[in-house]
Amino acid sequence: MAAFVRTSTGFTAREATLEDVKLTKVFVGDKLSLKVAGGIRDFQTDRALVAAGATRLGCSSSVAIVTESSWNKYQFELIIKFRLRKIHQV
Repeated sequence: MAAFVRTSTGFTAREATLEDVKLTKVFVGDKLSLKVAGGIRDFQTDRALVAAGATRLGCSSSVAIVTESSWNKYQFELIIKFRLRKIHQV
């Protein structure tokens, strides 16, 4: 049985959008995790996609996202704990 579905591979000209995530979440609900890839280059996009229902992110810009100036160690730890909790709920 599948553990998650994806919006895209991240290797196409089209990037993942909030609309993609919201629509996919309508169909999969909480039964499956949702992996999003493509176009995730900053913290704001990361947070928006997670808020819309993404539980996994495929990011080639992970280092840039983690080291953005608005981040601090406490925020980073909260994000990691949140994601781990969401993954283990499946």
